[in-house]
Amino acid sequence: MVLVNFGLSKVETLKEMKEEMQNYLVKYTDEIENYDNKSQKTNDKKIKTYIIESNNPKPEDVIWPENINLIPTKDRNLKLIKTKISNNQGISYLDCSDPRFWYLHTNIDSNNTKKIINDLVNHNKSKLDFCWYSSNFLEKKVGFGKSEGFNIKFRNEFLTKKEKNEENSVKEFSMLLFGGGAKEVLDSLRQKGNPLISNVTLTQIKQTFNSDSGFVKESIGYKGSFTLNKGDSIINHFNTLDSVKNKYFNIINRLENEYRIKFSGNESGIKIDGMYSLIEFNKEIEDLNLFIDRIFSTKKPFRLWGIPQYLEKDFVRVLAVDLHTFDKFTLEITPNYMRIFLSENSCGNVIVRLFTNLQLFFDSQIKLKGYDDEQFI
Repeated sequence: MVLVNFGLSKVETLKEMKEEMQNYLVKYTDEIENYDNKSQKTNDKKIKTYIIESNNPKPEDVIWPENINLIPTKDRNLKLIKTKISNNQGISYLDCSDPRFWYLHTNIDSNNTKKIINDLVNHNKSKLDFCWYSSNFLEKKVGFGKSEGFNIKFRNEFLTKKEKNEENSVKEFSMLLFGGGAKEVLDSLRQKGNPLISNVTLTQIKQTFNSDSGFVKESIGYKGSFTLNKGDSIINHFNTLDSVKNKYFNIINRLENEYRIKFSGNESGIKIDGMYSLIEFNKEIEDLNLFIDRIFSTKKPFRLWGIPQYLEKDFVRVLAVDLHTFDKFTLEITPNYMRIFLSENSCGNVIVRLFTNLQLFFDSQIKLKGYDDEQFI
């Protein structure tokens, strides 16, 4: 059977990669703007970039799924990813110039792209993870362009039996806005007394980024995805990627430098350095057993396993393992807050993953805090 090549063209350097992406972006934008049958427009051809958080400095050290082949190029920071899905094969670009945060660029259709990324990140012992952009992060750190709309998506995975039978319990809430007025709509949804106030979780924002070199319109998702809807400047796309990556890195870096628990010993005894971080709940946890079972089930998206120790009825210590890196860490959970104690080598991304998914599936109003009651995001 002849395989259909549906990816980007082969390149050998990062310079060639950017030139190919620039040419493709302009061609695609021209095509959709002059397309006669607009009802048949598809997202399948758009350039999409995922920022992947890595605890493997080299892509060669990753155990890759069987349907993904890594191909070297003349540039040591650029790899080609050859994928085979059904009777199709395609080429994507992996830019690993930053060993902690890789850029994966592709124009493979959205469904297959998600499958490729999920297979890669969730592959056993890959030590890769998504960049988890919480609702707060999307709104405050990413929204520096001109707003073109947003997506809200919330699904309560922690409803008790009692809450499931209550008429006013919100099980799911979703909303899609195109155009301006995003801030005003969000403010109205978050007004005190609004029954939806705990369910307003941003999962995607749409922005236009302008500069002297041109423009790009992007949709930025909560799992580190950047979809180029149209534009004429790939430079703007890369500037956006770098800006968001650096803001995210600053958070991870602080968590790993200031909020890991470190032990050192000398003749005088043991010295303990570091602090815990805190997730503060806006609403009380109704059923602590249910809450803990959901989070530490080993399942996606939390990817955590743990052994709970009930020290009191409403105070639980969990000895946990992050299945992204297999690092151990400790949590203390009450109905009102959760303390997180990272071990000396734990990955800070586990905290942001936990926080982001609790906003998606428990309460959008939770807060991530450090010492002195400082709010992280």
